[in-house]
Amino acid sequence: MCEKISKALRTHAEAIRNALATYNRLAASLIPPRSHLTWEQVMAMATLGEFDLLRDARQDVRLQPWAKPTHCDATNTYFNVKRAREELDRLNIEMNRLFSSMVDEHVDLGRAIAALRDEHPHLASELEECRRYWCAVNEKVVSWLLKTASLPGFTGTLAYGF
Repeated sequence: MCEKISKALRTHAEAIRNALATYNRLAASLIPPRSHLTWEQVMAMATLGEFDLLRDARQDVRLQPWAKPTHCDATNTYFNVKRAREELDRLNIEMNRLFSSMVDEHVDLGRAIAALRDEHPHLASELEECRRYWCAVNEKVVSWLLKTASLPGFTGTLAYGF
């Protein structure tokens, strides 16, 4: 998330500079005046959790229970675990799709080579070379898929077509 925010900050730099100028103009007009922000300060703020613009609001939100660092950390951890579980569910499906796709590719390439062997032997030979390469790559991938499938928490199947 930090990387996404940082990238978005860089991508939308001009809009951020305009918003910063507006903030500084309005902050100076408040009673009492609020502190001035520089571009460097904004760029140094790595996460929204460090963005303290709300501290000068009518009510200091830093006093709220949800604003305490331990509560924020606990909330972030909770959502990270929740996303990880969703990711595991997704991987249980995608691993099988990858396996099935590799099997289909192997079979299709074999059929294409057989069909070309008589009329276009050079092309068939080139495809056979590609097939050997992809078989070696897929062999490594399948070994990692099998290792992953043996881990606790894997609830998918590693079988063709499922």
